[in-house]
Amino acid sequence: VRGLPNDCGQLNECIASAMAMDMALTGPCSQLQPCREWLMMASAPLMLSSRAPQIWNNFANGHTGILSIATLTANLIGSAARIFTTIEDAKKRGLDGPETAPIVIYSLSMAMNLIMALQCVAYRKETAKVLARAAAEAQAAGDKKKQ
Repeated sequence: VRGLPNDCGQLNECIASAMAMDMALTGPCSQLQPCREWLMMASAPLMLSSRAPQIWNNFANGHTGILSIATLTANLIGSAARIFTTIEDAKKRGLDGPETAPIVIYSLSMAMNLIMALQCVAYRKETAKVLARAAAEAQAAGDKKKQ
């Protein structure tokens, strides 16, 4: 795999092992232990590319549409819990501190979820108007079909 550090071992064997539902870094995947942080950080652009467009659309539209504040709150709490458990896990294992990659990933996720949750709060009045207008249009379209 291009860009993978030289000491990453047998990536193909690990992928085959993961596809066989052996997701732990054991067996063939144990050779990937030196690359663990690199592999985890590789998911950051994917996470950012999935959240940033939604944040921008909310801002550009001035409302959040059907975005669920309950789901965003659950995601926010989940991200905070992952940060806490990562720190606690490092303490239990006697490490000087938590691994950088998971903390960065979970913190980015938490920040993006927080931004979207705050958008839901900030745009709640406009969102209610937009949803009411859409419901009225759908009702009118349904009434026309009946005639």
